[in-house]
Amino acid sequence: MVTATNQTIFKSDRRFVTLPQKALVGIFCTDVSGNCIYVNERWYEISGLSLKQSLGQGWRVAVHPDDLPLIEAQTQKILPDEKAFKTEFRLHNPQGKITWVLLESVVEIDDHGQIIGYIGTLVDITERHQIEEVLISNVINHHTRADGRVKISVRDLGKYYEFTVADDGTGIPVEYHNKIFVIFLTLEPRDRKENTGMELAIAKKVVETEGGAIKSEPVSGTGSTFRFTWIKRSLE
Repeated sequence: MVTATNQTIFKSDRRFVTLPQKALVGIFCTDVSGNCIYVNERWYEISGLSLKQSLGQGWRVAVHPDDLPLIEAQTQKILPDEKAFKTEFRLHNPQGKITWVLLESVVEIDDHGQIIGYIGTLVDITERHQIEEVLISNVINHHTRADGRVKISVRDLGKYYEFTVADDGTGIPVEYHNKIFVIFLTLEPRDRKENTGMELAIAKKVVETEGGAIKSEPVSGTGSTFRFTWIKRSLE
């Protein structure tokens, strides 16, 4: 006989099985040696690997070879009292597509305080990374000093992350403040600077489509600062 309590438990168990599989982020579990024992459907989409290909040490095939040493080194440094670690790296699928991902992982501890594995998530941050590259390229292309500097930073704003790209160049004249995100517009002669108007306009469109905002603080004579916000992804 199925009681109301049993039915509730059944529904709860089913949700716990369904949630990881249908999550919008990649979810994985490994043992202490890094052997993969579980991945969800989103992992298949991001990595391009099947479940069979991903299990054991198979997941390593999906990691860009230049970034694999980074992942291995950071995993070895995790201590039982650490809550989590984050890192960004590249995946490449069998077709050669590059996907930037944000990895967040926590250790799984047994009753004796020993690490027995890792549980983590992967978020596709390719579009965000491309926007960073556009902004960095823009400030470098318009910098006038060989010894100039570009500063990149990020802040956690709760619901959003705020990314900042700033330089110490001459800045953008005030009269161009409202035009820098206009498509096809370049602020310099074509024989002097690359036309980044289209790239900035596309970056603005992508950020706003994702629920964020992008702005510039180009004060002439003191450098330029670009900021954009990127909404955090939930598991559902």
